[in-house]
Amino acid sequence: MKERIPIKKSVLFCFIALICGLLASLSLPPVNLWIMPFPAIAILFYILSDTSAVNKKRAFAIGFSFAVGQFILGLLWADYFTAVGYLLLVAIESLFFGLAGFVAAATGKSRMLALPALFCLAEYARDNWPFGGLPIGSLALGQTDSPLINLARLGGPILIVFYLYLFASCVAFLVRLLTEGRKNAGAKIKPLLRTAVKLVFLAGLLSFSVVAPDGGGPKYYIKAAAVQGGGRRGLGYEPTYIAKKRVFAATLAETKKIPVSSATRLVLWPEDTVSVNSDIKNSSLTTPVANQAHRLRAVLIAGFVVPDGAKHFYNKLVAFSQKKQIIGEFEKVHLVPFGEYVPDRSFFSKFANLSAVPKDAISGHGSGMLKTPAGNLALLISYETFFTQRGRSGVRAGGGVLLVATNTASYASSQVPSQELAASKIQAVSEGRSLLQAATTGYSAAITPRGSVTGLSPLGKSDIVYTRLAYRNGSTFYDLCGSAPVIIIAILIVIFSFLLAYKSNRSAL
Repeated sequence: MKERIPIKKSVLFCFIALICGLLASLSLPPVNLWIMPFPAIAILFYILSDTSAVNKKRAFAIGFSFAVGQFILGLLWADYFTAVGYLLLVAIESLFFGLAGFVAAATGKSRMLALPALFCLAEYARDNWPFGGLPIGSLALGQTDSPLINLARLGGPILIVFYLYLFASCVAFLVRLLTEGRKNAGAKIKPLLRTAVKLVFLAGLLSFSVVAPDGGGPKYYIKAAAVQGGGRRGLGYEPTYIAKKRVFAATLAETKKIPVSSATRLVLWPEDTVSVNSDIKNSSLTTPVANQAHRLRAVLIAGFVVPDGAKHFYNKLVAFSQKKQIIGEFEKVHLVPFGEYVPDRSFFSKFANLSAVPKDAISGHGSGMLKTPAGNLALLISYETFFTQRGRSGVRAGGGVLLVATNTASYASSQVPSQELAASKIQAVSEGRSLLQAATTGYSAAITPRGSVTGLSPLGKSDIVYTRLAYRNGSTFYDLCGSAPVIIIAILIVIFSFLLAYKSNRSAL
């Protein structure tokens, strides 16, 4: 008969896990204490590895509590829009990690091996489901100022979180092994050696990521500028139609400050800058944009919102040549659920007021690569920069630089803009490409293929970020393979853990 675990002890474990999650979330922008997840996850895994005190149900509760701590701060921006939706979002995202703890407990004494792989798979699952996933709040975003960002060129952001979990599991195992009194020193030698080998491997992997292929040397440089019109941040301070006019006017006015003598050959406007009432060619707002491309003798790429009937619209990037001609368009592929469209609108309308999203955006289907006189450009619109597979799509199609046009003006705090900046840094490193980002009210930025920010605008103010983009055509390991190798390895580790558990159970009979 199994020993019943006191409720007080279970509550204590969950409380510790919650605190660990809160500590881990301090690595996320804008706080950026990147070291915090290492001890926090190590403590979590130490608790979960206690087979004598943690069963499946309690493992679920502990994993869930840790994730609640992580997301209660990491997704705090959602509370600005709806408190109920915020709490529901935190709960849904935390379920993935509760399930990871539950499954890990089923592996018995092999759970320390299974834990990092299962938590990696939990992160991968929430990054992709439901409604296309939600990478915001991922611990990978908290490592852009640490050496771990280099891992992105090997396996994308999922390798960064997998590395965090693997390292933490080694530390937790060492602490448990050294503090267990029932084993003699001789019995601990082999486990210690195995853990030492794992740590050496992790150190070697991190070292290799620094020198791994990063897209190669530049073929040439493009003088570019990201234009930020500036303005107040947060929803509800003025009617939508006034906001649209103000954003366009501010962006246009700032663009006129770019001197012809600067020899700027690529100009990027933010997302949602030009809201037209008809098709793009016949809109009166198109002419001033084309005129600026002509004046600067540059390729100018601007974010357009184009209606499609009474219930739909397109979120596009439109490129103009110096001859005032439209030379290409890209429609946003990865849309924001409940922001740009409402999935299954008829169902959700029964539970919530959907008036804030009266129209649904139509998803595009392109790779994101656009051919221009300035070169082949890999385009991303706003939310897409959190998904490295979108940048990979454009780069594999031939994109030599990455461009991100975004609009984070709806968020009153700096949390989403700073997390988006971190995502763009990971995007640049993953693809081995220079990246230029333009935002309506910030952050606009220039980022090198190594993830260094060489130009950054302030929030809320008008600004122009000038840079020289290194045009490249080489590939990183992530470009070639994506995140598939990381996920396959994680799945194999989980399977192996269950095989070890099965073998151990057979031996005990």
